[in-house]
Amino acid sequence: MNLPSRLDRYHRFYADPRPGSLLVVTQFPDERSLPALDLRTFDFASMAEHRRYWDMLVERMRFEVARRAAVDDDWIPGIVLHYGFGAFGAVYADVPLVFTDNTSYMGHALTTWAEWEAVRYDPNRFWSQVFIEAGRYISEKADGAFLVDPYPNPSPLDVANLIMGNELFTAFYEQPDRLHRLLDHLTDEAVRNVRTVQAALRNPHGGTLTFNAWIPQGVLLLEDAADLCSPEIYRQFGQPRTARVIAACGGGYIHHHNLGRQQYANMAAIPGLTVLQISGDPNQPRTAANLGYLSSQVGGMPVDTEVTPAEIRDHIGEFTRGRFILRANCSSRDEASDLVAWVRGHSRGHT
Repeated sequence: MNLPSRLDRYHRFYADPRPGSLLVVTQFPDERSLPALDLRTFDFASMAEHRRYWDMLVERMRFEVARRAAVDDDWIPGIVLHYGFGAFGAVYADVPLVFTDNTSYMGHALTTWAEWEAVRYDPNRFWSQVFIEAGRYISEKADGAFLVDPYPNPSPLDVANLIMGNELFTAFYEQPDRLHRLLDHLTDEAVRNVRTVQAALRNPHGGTLTFNAWIPQGVLLLEDAADLCSPEIYRQFGQPRTARVIAACGGGYIHHHNLGRQQYANMAAIPGLTVLQISGDPNQPRTAANLGYLSSQVGGMPVDTEVTPAEIRDHIGEFTRGRFILRANCSSRDEASDLVAWVRGHSRGHT
């Protein structure tokens, strides 16, 4: 797999602000597809077990690179480390974690303002060390063949949601001044976390892995709590803090969901944002069904979104009026190859 060639397509995609540039990231099954790992089969209280997990992820990534070699799409080989959302909170507070097959939860929530305001990012905390060591260990094992992002970062608003639970949503109205102070503090702690983890990485290619896509510089941020807020609440409490993190990191990629379509314009307006990523939600209209609205909200901001091959073909005219990273689940390797060729034929510069 020619990783420099794939990264060059991303460089050209970001360098050209004109509409019409498209990248396509495919997923497809074949006879060699591997089943997902079950997080419950690891004893994550032991650093040795984490290394066993990382070794398995490295071997699976090498296997995946070989499996996908015949499809020259814009999939960037790399490991975005996945322990579940609870583990993200464990770098900010000493809480037990409960693991399911594919995610984790904080075993108990912090419940008082005194506890919330005492939250600190501590690089010596066990789970902080997990993510720091993962960045060092996996990127050394990769040796430039693939990338790693050990800690997809919850935004300051998402950190508040992790430690406060649903109390966050009443605090907007009942304790706004105190919540503003807490969010300012959590923003500083989030930036410390980003910088500490990124300093452990060894990435000869530069840039940041973003769920098997790539940005030239910056941070991958999870902004899920915003999808449950009004635009006005997000502008007051979330957007300014996310903007501070992106400014501190020199760029950013925001993940959120189409449940939060009311936030598209707010997020696209954040200075320095590189890509807005939109995941689909059950019982919500497909993102491809609302491309006119999406474009009216984000302007020329590149958008990374999930689509079917049929949606790409049916809406190609609308897609070429913007800039998109199109993530398509295909039925086979042949369908993936055909789709890549077809999208390249419609993309500005044949990226």
